[in-house]
Amino acid sequence: MTEINNLKTSPWEEEVEIVESKFNFPWGKFLIGLFIILLIIVLIFGYFLYKPKSPQISIEFQKPDEILAGQSFDLGVIVYNNSEKIIENANLSILIPDGFAFVENDSSQKMVKVNIGDIAPSSFHKETFKIIAFSDTLSLKKINAELDYKIKGSKIVFQGLASTDLNIGQSLFDVFIFSPEKVFSSENFKITINYENKSKENLNNLFLKVDYPATFKFVDANPKPTFESNLWSLENINSNQKGQIEITGSLVGQEGQNSNFKINILKNISGKKYSLVSKDYNIILSKSNLSLNVILNNDYNYIASPGENLIYVFKYKNNSNITLENLVLKANFIGEMFDFQTAKTNGYFDSLTNTFIWNAASVPSLSSLSPGQSGEILLRIKLKDKFPILNENNKNFILKVNATIESPTVPFNVSSEKTIASYESENKVRGNVVINAFGLYRDPVWKILNKGPYPPKVNQPTQYTIHWRIQNYANDISNIKISSFILSGTTYTGVFKSNIDIKPEYNKDSGLFSVNIPFIPANRGVINDPIEIVFQVENIPSINQIDNDITLLSQTKFEAQNEFTGENISLSVPEVKTDLINDPTIKVLNRRVQP
Repeated sequence: MTEINNLKTSPWEEEVEIVESKFNFPWGKFLIGLFIILLIIVLIFGYFLYKPKSPQISIEFQKPDEILAGQSFDLGVIVYNNSEKIIENANLSILIPDGFAFVENDSSQKMVKVNIGDIAPSSFHKETFKIIAFSDTLSLKKINAELDYKIKGSKIVFQGLASTDLNIGQSLFDVFIFSPEKVFSSENFKITINYENKSKENLNNLFLKVDYPATFKFVDANPKPTFESNLWSLENINSNQKGQIEITGSLVGQEGQNSNFKINILKNISGKKYSLVSKDYNIILSKSNLSLNVILNNDYNYIASPGENLIYVFKYKNNSNITLENLVLKANFIGEMFDFQTAKTNGYFDSLTNTFIWNAASVPSLSSLSPGQSGEILLRIKLKDKFPILNENNKNFILKVNATIESPTVPFNVSSEKTIASYESENKVRGNVVINAFGLYRDPVWKILNKGPYPPKVNQPTQYTIHWRIQNYANDISNIKISSFILSGTTYTGVFKSNIDIKPEYNKDSGLFSVNIPFIPANRGVINDPIEIVFQVENIPSINQIDNDITLLSQTKFEAQNEFTGENISLSVPEVKTDLINDPTIKVLNRRVQP
């Protein structure tokens, strides 16, 4: 039976089965995938077909054909809605380049955004911006406009862009500077500044400002400055009107030093000053016929301390090709820290002006100084031991010396009445920080109750309060760190108090106890209460410490930075022991550990 069932009923049976297996394809899945792809294509096509189109808008600028540098002008920006749809919630932004400013805004602001609301179909909206140009003359500058908006019934935000070029012509004003290109150190010279209103209109609210180099010493000016020594109010200047300012002064420095003067014409618009013209002028210092230097303790940047003995050396030299005769050296000392009663020199001292004077009578070598010859004069003086501090403003003390040396002899090629040289010496006096570390057993002021016997006894705990007290003289200090080690056998109880807002740091493993203070102003603890830091410790004496004083705290380290001198401050004060020498309430003589 089995064999009969396995017989072929047709000679093509096996071949037909093979053909059917070759064409066995998943047509259902294929059709589903094809349908999804076609659906995606239809959706994408429909989105772009029915997507809201950007309405036709245009942006137009109204501006002057040419703008003078320093001139304020109105920039009109017109937004046209050329479509049949309402533009909603439109925001117009104007971006200006460097060299321009919005008159009503901060000069550094380069973009203004204005909400212009809705614009009906086939209508327009205009905004006007007041702008001032103070960029380079004869230049082309670009201003950009951006419009963000929606159309009614859509949430899509559209954007329109436009730009325009502004032609910057000549400046409203012009400035011409006349002065020697080279001058001698410490010798007076003149700077002449000529200005002119080149516009066709009268101008008002104008100022002329001169930024001097740090080494320039102002002497006089014609006309006199309106404010301080470098600002003149020009008030109203008519069209084509000219004016002049003469400044007299001197420069101090080394040969070849380049000194820059910057002259600005400013216009006051809506309470703000804008620069119409800016000119630079450089003057080089020539080698002076007579030179002078002043040095303190052999260091031009020397920083002195109260009570210190100082040595000033005045060095002078004849750089001319003729002999200079009858020289006179004067040195005016300025500073509250000088103790003039201690001054030692062979010159004359004028106590009314605090000026030392040397001439041929006191220094014979000043009678004549040959070409190339040099000399020096010494002056010894002591600083006061204490700062004259009466209030918080008595700080940052300076030692200043204004010295001049002159001779009536003048080289033939110099148009001057005398040969002169001067030098200004300025040195800082560092402040002083006083820190004390001490312990107390009884501490009623800080209301801390210390428990345990005193004098201390073996194997019995006794508590103490440790005080750090800080006084800071004459200079602000910052980045203060005070630290010490609580030694073995002594522990920190967690009780901490201070009259400033700080928190302590304590490492139980090493015993390091520290506080950090960001800033201490000058004269804290001098004109008011000192800074006080108080913390409690507990000690249990051992049997081998009988009849000894126990060290509770190692040396205290004080680190900070002097804000005036820039120096790092590093101090240390002695360790604190159980003898409590600063506690006035303890009357017993023997304060050592008891059995």
